[in-house]
Amino acid sequence: MPLDVARRGTLLELLKMPTYLSGVGKTVTVSVTNPTGKSFVYTAELYLGLLKAASSGVITFTLAAGETRDISYPVAMPSEAGTYPVFLDVHVAGQLIGAFQATEDVIILALNAELVNSIQYYDLISGGWSSTRNWYYNQASLARFTLKNTSSIRVIVGIAFMGIKEGFWIEPGQIKDWEIGPVQPQEGTHTYPYYIYVMDSSTGEEWIVEEGNLTITGVYF
Repeated sequence: MPLDVARRGTLLELLKMPTYLSGVGKTVTVSVTNPTGKSFVYTAELYLGLLKAASSGVITFTLAAGETRDISYPVAMPSEAGTYPVFLDVHVAGQLIGAFQATEDVIILALNAELVNSIQYYDLISGGWSSTRNWYYNQASLARFTLKNTSSIRVIVGIAFMGIKEGFWIEPGQIKDWEIGPVQPQEGTHTYPYYIYVMDSSTGEEWIVEEGNLTITGVYF
């Protein structure tokens, strides 16, 4: 066979971990060797699931006689949650010369969260929450985000706004008000970005699921 694949049958090790969020992009690097005395042009494809729910596409590379090289396969994880076997097929001149499968499957989680209501702030005069875009610029207050976990599992959901970033556990389907602060806009009208994220608690990796901008006018208290 005119190809050796490093760590044959353990492609999952190259993915670094078995669980991913749907849609997340990963690059798998596989070390391959041409063990023959002749140069070959190879085509290879790494994919998840027999029906190719996700694929690197066909990667073409050439190996000289005896050459070893790392070949990268960029893959966006499937959009549907589930468990997927991982395969690597290698061809030369249209002929399949190697079909490899990881010893473990990849688990795809469909993690998501959404902003349910308008962002509110605590009105220091009325002593209640308000969705008005006029906030007091000379008084520190609180901002409230109403978030819903639309995932099927318990996840960490977080919010980043006005330089503050906080996260919390939320049950599947649960709607929760989350107050962050103190926040204090500048005088006049300005736009402040925010984003909502979910976090993989085992790795600390974050995925932004919603982002936007809030225009606030800072008025005097």
